[in-house]
Amino acid sequence: MNERIKDKVREIEKYLDELHQIVPESLDEYRSDFKAKAACERYAERIIGAIIDLALLIINDEGLPLLETDLQAFDILSQNKMLSSELAARFKDAKRMRNSICLAPSKFTLMPSMGLRPRMGRPPATPSMICAEGISTLGC
Repeated sequence: MNERIKDKVREIEKYLDELHQIVPESLDEYRSDFKAKAACERYAERIIGAIIDLALLIINDEGLPLLETDLQAFDILSQNKMLSSELAARFKDAKRMRNSICLAPSKFTLMPSMGLRPRMGRPPATPSMICAEGISTLGC
């Protein structure tokens, strides 16, 4: 295993340890503490981003096919028996959750100045709603 992969694994472990130290005892406490919410959401983003980076590093290190999207990384690792299909699905869900956290404050799917449509038929989720559910996706 190359050193960059080992470093990325250590980074993920560090973020998980730090997240465990700041996660409030209850969901009510989480919802009422804006600092805890912000910190947990940021750690969730970092962890998921690092998992994606790790998947891409492994794919590159193994000489596996190039990807069109980040989500395909988990499918490729699963198809090559490096990741279970269940864990690949959880990581894909986490990646989608990360995107939702990043975009949740807006009622648009991306920046309105980019000419993209508003989300139709559903109100935007708040980051705290997404993060409260999403932390369980990370196994916390």
